[in-house]
Amino acid sequence: MPYLSVTVLIDSDTGAEPNQIFEYRARVFVNQSQLINIQKAGSDGVGVYTALPSIEQSPAINVLAMAVDGPLLLKLASVAPADGIVSLKAGGLLLLIDSSLAAGIANNVLVNNVPTSAVTITGAAGGT
Repeated sequence: MPYLSVTVLIDSDTGAEPNQIFEYRARVFVNQSQLINIQKAGSDGVGVYTALPSIEQSPAINVLAMAVDGPLLLKLASVAPADGIVSLKAGGLLLLIDSSLAAGIANNVLVNNVPTSAVTITGAAGGT
């Protein structure tokens, strides 16, 4: 069965001891997994969201890791206009592990790129 493994380590140079503040490791077994490497064109209308082509086939998303090189709005597992909106800045990262985005294939992860420049979206997703 396919799986996605994640390791997260957060450390600090603030002088606090220990320098390692948080460590997390997980392996999540999924029925489907996909790598994400998409150029999302810009000039979306305000409030106009589209599904990511590489992950729109999973009825439920249990693992989602997305990094962006430009600002991007994400709408997660939502059918209402303003529910579940996450705004990522350039260089931003969204990480959901052992979660359940289950609003249906068409609504699990939607994106909106209002600026005119394209945004590169990379990462991985997996679900059942």
